[in-house]
Amino acid sequence: LRHDSIQILGGSSGQVLAISVLPNSNLSSGPHPIDSFSIFALATNLRTVVIALSPKPKVIFKRNHNQQAGTQFLPYLAWRPVLPHSHVGSKALDPILAIACDKEIELI
Repeated sequence: LRHDSIQILGGSSGQVLAISVLPNSNLSSGPHPIDSFSIFALATNLRTVVIALSPKPKVIFKRNHNQQAGTQFLPYLAWRPVLPHSHVGSKALDPILAIACDKEIELI
């Protein structure tokens, strides 16, 4: 068996402290294009990385955390999944990732 590997975080990033998987949209009006990817976010005290696993592993977003914020609190990740268009008008809304680190919350 042959397995491809990808290094996502080096040892200098610290331990992975939070993982959050983007749930599928399960829209009654049909699938969302993002459903064809398996996407998840990893957070350490130093950075957050978003990875797509399909069709092959790829880092699609990286963000360093504010170094001055300190490490008093663990990072927290939460996805707002795709919202169907019936809730928001004529088109579905894309997912949003909330990243909380210390006293800051960032939406991407």
